[in-house]
Amino acid sequence: MDKALKQLIDISRTVGADPALVSGASGNTSVKTDDGRFIYIKASGTPLKDMTSRKGYRKLHLDNAIDIIADTSLLKLDINIVQTVIARRLFKVCDDRFGSTSPPSIELPLHTCLDKYVIHLHPVAVNAYTCSRNGKAKLQKLFEDLPQPALWVSYADPGFNFGQKMSTSVASYKRRFKKLPQIVFMQNHGLIVSANTEKKVLSLARKVIRTCSGGLMKFKKQKTPAIDKKIISIAKKNIRAAILQTTYKNVPVQYFSAPEVFSFMRLQNPKRLLAPGSLTPDEQIYVNGPPVLLRSSQQDNIENAINSWMKKWNTKPLAFILDGIGLFAAASPKQAVTISNVVKNSLFIRQNAARIGQINALNAAQRQYIGMSETDSVKRVLELIEKK
Repeated sequence: MDKALKQLIDISRTVGADPALVSGASGNTSVKTDDGRFIYIKASGTPLKDMTSRKGYRKLHLDNAIDIIADTSLLKLDINIVQTVIARRLFKVCDDRFGSTSPPSIELPLHTCLDKYVIHLHPVAVNAYTCSRNGKAKLQKLFEDLPQPALWVSYADPGFNFGQKMSTSVASYKRRFKKLPQIVFMQNHGLIVSANTEKKVLSLARKVIRTCSGGLMKFKKQKTPAIDKKIISIAKKNIRAAILQTTYKNVPVQYFSAPEVFSFMRLQNPKRLLAPGSLTPDEQIYVNGPPVLLRSSQQDNIENAINSWMKKWNTKPLAFILDGIGLFAAASPKQAVTISNVVKNSLFIRQNAARIGQINALNAAQRQYIGMSETDSVKRVLELIEKK
């Protein structure tokens, strides 16, 4: 096995197995070969912890990948097709056996301009700061004793647009400090750590999470109340019926008795913390926005809440918090687990972002851009390739 590939697998599985660093399938990693000719990067659709020598990564010619990413003519393309065009081109510079079965991570542009080892994560401890309007100043204070300062990159749409912004920001940083940044905080997005050794990049990731976690308020530990199964069953039935009535979609509904949800609902004015909308691309992609707050499990009340939510956010809700009962997700069992994790992370981030400073959420244009998930983009790429 190639040395760089083995290192990528080791880093990915180590990071992916640590819940303080990674939640669900989020995050990506890369390692450049010693000769600088290739980059191994996580492929879309495989969790970091599940990467093996047989799946979960792509190998690309680095110079060719950089040329594709640096093509500014792509900025003229419609936002709905630019990612598809880039992915199609990147398939052609892959040097592995996977063909068009899985594309390189959509975040590849973030990796090409940094050091040999790169870890990109969306940890809640970091996003509590990156989703606060006072977060940049607080992070600068937290990490002021570093040998070289961390880089803050303001929000840009995920994928190509953010890659362009990242490349410009890193180039400016390098001109100023004569070094590549090792820690990058991305507004409303997450964290990147980069280093020239495997040991150092893992150490940096843990250090950043540990430092950020130290100043945050954790949800108070409490016993989850025992809820009558009949009450849960009625709530699931009424939520499903209300969704069918308002969105014309017949979807299954899953229930989660999450202690974090009960703690959140006991905060002062939880509705105010949800009001700003989606905080991160993950929340917009996987949940379509903040959960719908329900005070009653009566179907007409749920329908009214859904209609109000859709009017405000212009999409269909996937998560519901029924006061005193718990969290419900309108999705298949597997998708519902992801929704549950994203919601619980969001509740933690909102509580702390509000304490750090005013919550900073995605605006309407940013939410609209994220409207198509990475999975949908992949499907469109494969369709184009098959037609060629």
